[in-house]
Amino acid sequence: MKISAAEKQKSYYTKNAVNYDEMHLCESEHEYALAQLTGIMRYHGFQSLLDVGAGTGRVLRHAKRHLVGVKVMGVEPVASLREIGYANGLACAELCEGNAVDLKYEDNSWDVVCAFGILHHIDNPNAAILEMCRVARHGIFFSDLNNYGCGSLAQRVLAQVL
Repeated sequence: MKISAAEKQKSYYTKNAVNYDEMHLCESEHEYALAQLTGIMRYHGFQSLLDVGAGTGRVLRHAKRHLVGVKVMGVEPVASLREIGYANGLACAELCEGNAVDLKYEDNSWDVVCAFGILHHIDNPNAAILEMCRVARHGIFFSDLNNYGCGSLAQRVLAQVL
């Protein structure tokens, strides 16, 4: 029986959930992007944020601290990552099971929909982007980088050296 790429990803993150946050500490490009998102949300007065592929809820926790009064929700397919989010103070009503290509929300139901570091994990990222556009009222925001998987072997090695 062939296992789908999505199931392989889910299995990997289930096995590594306990170390997930430690494994992602040095993602400074996401911290900069998160600061940009926070500024955009404040500037425009946006009042709701959906984080797709929320992991353990880092973006949600940041938004709750820096965007007081904004409704936040995260969707994450891996139960063990959600459990860590709950242990870190997120409510079940803020972090739920979900799939980037089949969001269970009505059209235009979130001011902003964001995704941090998930698009390179999705077999059909265009489907996820279309789904995010469908539920976003004002815009979508991405931060995604895969240093190890972009380009040829020579390009990947050069990227790591630089």
